Amino acid sequence: MIGEKTTTLRLLSSVAAYDGATDAALVQVGEMILAGAKKRTPVDTGRLRSTGYRSPVTRAGFGRYVEVGFGTHYAAKQHWAIHFRHTVGEALFLLKAVDAIGQSFEATMGRLVASNVAGGIATGSIPAKGD
Repeated sequence: MIGEKTTTLRLLSSVAAYDGATDAALVQVGEMILAGAKKRTPVDTGRLRSTGYRSPVTRAGFGRYVEVGFGTHYAAKQHWAIHFRHTVGEALFLLKAVDAIGQSFEATMGRLVASNVAGGIATGSIPAKGD
């Protein structure tokens, strides 16, 4: 009986470790997307680029996500207006950053979760960066 309880506790501990490591990996992927978007963001004064953000992990139903975006009233216009001629940056800057990660999203998440678990990140040992 004691062995079963110990095994159950270890299993629950492992599940919790992967849960936290998965949240940390989502934060890490969100930061990668934000970095890619900022490199592509059109720059006039630098305000648009400076308002880039990544939200904490949000859980909804059985899923979870992070939000990445830019916090100016003109961010969407700059993003979607493909006819604008930018001297620095480009249109669709956020979409292109998502696409760059999206091609390898599952592999990237798997690698990050495994690395986070091995390193103790968000497993109760080391908190996730940024949250």
